[in-house]
Amino acid sequence: MRAQHLAVVGALAATLAGCASRQEETPRRPAPPVIASPLPAPPIPAARVYFNQSAYNDLFVARASEMALAKSRDARVRGLAEVLLRDHRGLAAQLSFAGRRLDLLPSAQIHPAARIPLSQLQAATGRQFDEAYLALMRSNHQHSVGVHRGFARGGESPTLRAVAKNAAEIEQRHLIAVSR
Repeated sequence: MRAQHLAVVGALAATLAGCASRQEETPRRPAPPVIASPLPAPPIPAARVYFNQSAYNDLFVARASEMALAKSRDARVRGLAEVLLRDHRGLAAQLSFAGRRLDLLPSAQIHPAARIPLSQLQAATGRQFDEAYLALMRSNHQHSVGVHRGFARGGESPTLRAVAKNAAEIEQRHLIAVSR
């Protein structure tokens, strides 16, 4: 037994020595640069969780965009709000249709965590409102893109994966638009 152990250790040492000598023969190349993603990919939620998050998000963006249409005097902000409102209403309709196939219904209420940013946005006026709306939409869409992409790639429901794929593309366009 001891002889077998010594033989294994000897073979391992010889293998490592061989690796070391080969490593010295070839020049080292610098490692390619690592490009970090701005945000880590969120974990893929269960279908019901994804459905609820998406429904809350569509409602949140729609409410904030309705507010922007009512309060903003900036043509660019109003134009973005119109696009976001139209697209998120469309996404909500797609999600609702897919949800019916899975016995899931979207909430008609704003998520409690979204009430604070919406009330802060409501309190802002003029240019401060426009900047707050754009910042809120940038942050929201950065997160949403990752959630939708992740679910589209690996979500448990084929029905919702198709919705997520479409939503990820739309949310990416929105993110570019609100980041200009």
